[in-house]
Amino acid sequence: MIRRLATFFRRIREDIELLFGLSRAEVQEDLGVYWAALDILMTRGELDPTTPIPVGDHRGNGFAGFMSLQAVLRTVQSGWGRWDRKTEARWRNILVEASQNLLREDVYLSREP
Repeated sequence: MIRRLATFFRRIREDIELLFGLSRAEVQEDLGVYWAALDILMTRGELDPTTPIPVGDHRGNGFAGFMSLQAVLRTVQSGWGRWDRKTEARWRNILVEASQNLLREDVYLSREP
């Protein structure tokens, strides 16, 4: 029973964060920044386009599967501008998590320009 309540409240919190956490302009800005950074690094050959990116269910109902980095970036590029704010926030979160997993700060901060 407690586990069900915890899951229920977690879902409500996630939906509230998606709806009220950031403004639509902030979500779109973040989406653009993360998309551009990952796209540039992939184009330069610093990230493998076939790297699997976990794409979770936005309702927290379990694992949805993997998409390649290139497929994720193409999905964002093709859907951007037609999505509602909640969908933009979901894909923003996917790109943020991918960036955190793919970009190790110690490697990129120590590089010479």
